[in-house]
Amino acid sequence: MSSVFEAVSEQTRRRILQALHDAGAELSVSELVDQLEVSQPTVSKHLRVLRDHDLVEVREDGQRRLYRINVTALDPVREWIDEFYPEPEPTGLATVTVGATGGSEGASPCPTDGAQFKDDDPLAARLGTPEHPIERGVAQTLGQVAAAVARPFIAGARRVGRAFGRR
Repeated sequence: MSSVFEAVSEQTRRRILQALHDAGAELSVSELVDQLEVSQPTVSKHLRVLRDHDLVEVREDGQRRLYRINVTALDPVREWIDEFYPEPEPTGLATVTVGATGGSEGASPCPTDGAQFKDDDPLAARLGTPEHPIERGVAQTLGQVAAAVARPFIAGARRVGRAFGRR
């Protein structure tokens, strides 16, 4: 049997996978034919190849066959692509020590003087309001953590988009 790479190397099969992904639900052959504007025999032929590689799953519903994408079968492609993109380095996240006492050692980076957001701080609109202000240090730490957590997901989404011809 050929590899998953060979299965996704053909443009029509990638378009079928993309249509199934975008639908977020099962689609019948006739729905795929309508969306892709290709003949029914062509769609059926490519679905058979995708099914043989476990890239799609099929469920019979009376006379119809409903297809859905099996994204876990794309793991070999994702792992291969990930080799080209190194993991991002952490960007010096601040550490907050809860319950730190006295002195500067182990103290929280959050200001203790109750400093609040200024009007020119872009985080103020998202994290703090005049009614419920957030200390600047807390907001900065939250922003850094959120950026570090989101970075791999954003990079992964870009890689998957490129794999399916989206930019």
